[in-house]
Amino acid sequence: MNMISANALSNQTIGLIHDLKVTIGAYNFYLQVQVVENASYEMLLGRPFLTLTEANTQHYANGDSHITLQDPNSKAILTLPTCARGNAQEKQSASMGF
Repeated sequence: MNMISANALSNQTIGLIHDLKVTIGAYNFYLQVQVVENASYEMLLGRPFLTLTEANTQHYANGDSHITLQDPNSKAILTLPTCARGNAQEKQSASMGF
């Protein structure tokens, strides 16, 4: 499968992982995942995941945002805070005092 990234680069996938169990909070999601060599990300969750989980994102004036997901099996609602790339490690370092 040929995949076009957001930066318009084209990558050939090397295979498909069927029913990859991904745990978010206390909930398990089983995803069909295309594998790409040398990607600049660990896992990119796109429209199939967002549709499956009926995802909603709430953005706040202070820069925070939360994503709300629905478990497609139990219909349980899960809301998670998000942060800009790199900020999680910076926040962790700041809270550790270095």
